[in-house]
Amino acid sequence: MEQNTSFGNSAQVAPAMPPAEPKKSRLVWLVLLGVLVALSVFGAWWQINTDKSEEAGIKIEESGKVATTTVAVSWRIKGLPLSDQGLLNINSNYAGSEKVSYYDLGQNGKNTIILAEAPPEGPGSLPKFFFEKQDGRYVFMSAMSSKVVTNPINDYEANYGIKLSNLVDETDNTIIYQGIQGPVSLNYRGLSLKNRYIVTSGLFEVDFKNALASKGENGSSVMIKVDDINQGEMYIWRQKLNGVVINRYVLKLPSGFYTEYNISYPFFTDDSVPQIIWTDGSANTDTYSQAAATGGCGNPGALVTPGIDVSSQIKVTGRTASGESIYELTDINHPIMAFFYKLGGKVYHGPTEEMESLTVEEWAAHHPVVFYKNAIGDYVIFTNNTYGLAAECGKPVIYLYPPTPMDVRVRVGADVTVSEPTYGDGWQVKAYPDGIIVNSDGKKYESLFWEGTGHGLYPNVMAGTVVSAEEVESILTRQLVQLGLNDKELADFLEFWLPNMPTTPYVRLTWFTTEEMNELAPLALSPRPDTLIRVFLDFQGLQEKISLPPQQLTALPRRGFTVIEWGGILQK
Repeated sequence: MEQNTSFGNSAQVAPAMPPAEPKKSRLVWLVLLGVLVALSVFGAWWQINTDKSEEAGIKIEESGKVATTTVAVSWRIKGLPLSDQGLLNINSNYAGSEKVSYYDLGQNGKNTIILAEAPPEGPGSLPKFFFEKQDGRYVFMSAMSSKVVTNPINDYEANYGIKLSNLVDETDNTIIYQGIQGPVSLNYRGLSLKNRYIVTSGLFEVDFKNALASKGENGSSVMIKVDDINQGEMYIWRQKLNGVVINRYVLKLPSGFYTEYNISYPFFTDDSVPQIIWTDGSANTDTYSQAAATGGCGNPGALVTPGIDVSSQIKVTGRTASGESIYELTDINHPIMAFFYKLGGKVYHGPTEEMESLTVEEWAAHHPVVFYKNAIGDYVIFTNNTYGLAAECGKPVIYLYPPTPMDVRVRVGADVTVSEPTYGDGWQVKAYPDGIIVNSDGKKYESLFWEGTGHGLYPNVMAGTVVSAEEVESILTRQLVQLGLNDKELADFLEFWLPNMPTTPYVRLTWFTTEEMNELAPLALSPRPDTLIRVFLDFQGLQEKISLPPQQLTALPRRGFTVIEWGGILQK
């Protein structure tokens, strides 16, 4: 319940008057008064000049830290690709590849601004390194750049992956370019946007090359410009899927970089419980996904909307704490409801530790799919986590096969919710050639297991194999061999997934490649493996046989340090 607190009409209490001072103390009081006035004037001057400094881009650091200055530069907007400039040396132990991409970004005065991008050693954005070139001399701009090692002081730094080459003449640790990051928060047409990743992105034209060229056919993602604002060009990264639309706001900056944004809703608590009072007077206590769970194991932070106008097909079923309406579809058999019911339609039953199916009527009574009309008129879909889909990658399992005993660090670009051994901020293990893994606590494992939500976009199902229920095991076995799994990995896969296969007359089997999985949930290993094979099965039960383009399944030969991962998800 809201409380309105007003100070304007509060009763004014007269301050207590001090007792009269002796005459001899009046001079002291006058001196003190003069000091206070002087301090007030200085404070006002300091605040004004501090504000001016911030407007000018000057950042005042705490004592002991280097002060940095934000400077305006002349950007090209689109980075101009350059040949290998040789400014970075990549250690052979680095977990990424050894290729570095270079771009001419513009000018800082007479200096050419050069961006070097290296493949990531860990999940997340590419390591970025800024340089300035003038008269054949190179300056490393460290204040904006990822970490490099110049003078190693221990074994770790000596083996760190990225070092400056001898072509770099000096380092500047004071300058930051204006416009390499978008605002941390942004009010766009009444929407409260929050910076998804507080890091410098890649180049817009490079990272979104395919989406910019796409027309959105067959579920492919497309990048659509929607506005010009003071901070840059606003785009929506959009993908249509089974009657709903997945949207992300992306701000293209004048520098050619970009910032991705999530939308913040004031009536959602930190634990994902929206503050809603339903029309029957009860208060909501369930958690909801602000990025409606649409299947697969990706798309966190997206804004999901209906693919059609539903304004005449919904009714008010609740209100937020500030009185805004929450809607639901009047027809519980509406295609959008049917889509989400097929994905979820179950609830966890504690005594049996199983997910139990609900009838459509039982499911619909729990507000499983609700709509909120945002500031620009979109009806945003939220889904109830208790009665919806657990949108997570299903039991990915990782095997490590080094040629000799090896210390290995493993990290996944996903929000890991279940793991064995415990994931923490990544696994640090000792791996052996026979596949045995010894965790940091001394316990032995045959593989690393995780479940969670990938940080990337879920791949489109464009091809696959449709088989009869009787053929599932034999076809899976043949395809797993084609994908490069050995006998143990194949047996582990079948042991877990065969009992989870649908009992429908037909089953669709679609395999995602290593490249697609690297986009959905990047896997980072240090040292870098020589061979990485990731296979992920997206499968679905069908009542009738459908026609799909076949997939060409191949396997990499296993050479050197080999890492294998398999996983899957049942689409309902």
